[in-house]
Amino acid sequence: MKNKVEWLLEMSKELLDAHVTDDKNLFEMANLKEYRHSAILGYLLDRKEHGYRIHLKNFLHRLNIAGNFQFGEMDVFCESKVDCGNGTYRPIDILLTSKEKDFALIIENKCRGASDQDTQICDYWRGVKNRGFNEKGMYVLYLPPLNTFSSPSDISLGEMKERFGVAGDLVGHLMTYSYRDLVLPWLKEDVLPNISYGSGVLVDSLRCYIDLLEGMFAVRTDKRDVRIESCSIFEDFVGLKCADFSEIWEKDTECLKLIDEILCCSNEMEITEKDANSLGALQSKLWEIRSVLR
Repeated sequence: MKNKVEWLLEMSKELLDAHVTDDKNLFEMANLKEYRHSAILGYLLDRKEHGYRIHLKNFLHRLNIAGNFQFGEMDVFCESKVDCGNGTYRPIDILLTSKEKDFALIIENKCRGASDQDTQICDYWRGVKNRGFNEKGMYVLYLPPLNTFSSPSDISLGEMKERFGVAGDLVGHLMTYSYRDLVLPWLKEDVLPNISYGSGVLVDSLRCYIDLLEGMFAVRTDKRDVRIESCSIFEDFVGLKCADFSEIWEKDTECLKLIDEILCCSNEMEITEKDANSLGALQSKLWEIRSVLR
């Protein structure tokens, strides 16, 4: 006779293979413009968790920008207009500044693939410098959607091209990261796990936004594949092999009951310290399945 763990595993394999639902992310229908993406990014960079700007700290860490920053004293602006010194004012997508004026990060968001504008980066730099910031503490982050897109064009850089070049005095102060490879992992790995307890609406909307980006960049994982992957993780962890079942359970409530039993069973398993991380990954995946089915 099969033990309880093996039986649960076999039944969950059949259930999760069969349970495929039609789903839709309403963010996709909203057709968010570039400035809306900037507003979301700016809000999360400015947000505090338990009084601390952990999201901002993690974001700068991913950029390898080191410094003795007082993150709580930083300002985050979206569409902040700067005086370019030639009679024009231009709005910067996102601007991060320190109150001491020893640090400024200019973020040029191109997540929708917009074209560069004449002297755009050059004007932004001049405008922030005109506010009294030291150039040695100023940086530009250029955010195209994918790595296949190039860095800022010569037209956009203007007279700053040589200074940002390999032989220039500001080498390293112009950074290009793709939205897919910088912002998306930051949202999934740094922001989502650190949202304060009680912010359920924000968590749900953030998951939808992450799903939107995954669709934009063609890296979305089908929910059915996630469920099957979860079964595979569980299968590998307990060292058992699934068998095919002819009977298929179709009710969501039955599937949820089954996952709850698996979670309960996994909690009761005696494991060694080295297996703790594997069990944590397993349980996280099962909770992910559970949230999809609810």
